[in-house]
Amino acid sequence: MWAFMLWENAAFLAALGGLIASGRVAINNPGKRLGQKLFDILTAVLAAIALAEYLTPSAAPRLSLAVGLVTGGVCDSLLDAVRSLAPKAAGGLVDGWVGKFGGKTADAPAPVDREQEPPPD
Repeated sequence: MWAFMLWENAAFLAALGGLIASGRVAINNPGKRLGQKLFDILTAVLAAIALAEYLTPSAAPRLSLAVGLVTGGVCDSLLDAVRSLAPKAAGGLVDGWVGKFGGKTADAPAPVDREQEPPPD
């Protein structure tokens, strides 16, 4: 049965715990935009997987569910603290990641059309 195999997978359980806890935090926070909520959830899930792989022994994979729940609950507050302490740096990091993956940032310069550019003097 594949369901029993997932119950023994530490990464899956950590991601599930992070998703549940960060989803609950996102639902209870109506002041944030949807994009911020989704970014916080994704960050919490990835952090939960990383911490569970690092902190839990391979003999106790179900412990990673608890690590995921704690990480998912705390990650939103941690990201808010980073955003409030260094908003320009946090925004620069996010803009860099968005730009790296082909997205447009708010401060991105408009592309220059070489055909309409005046000739150099």
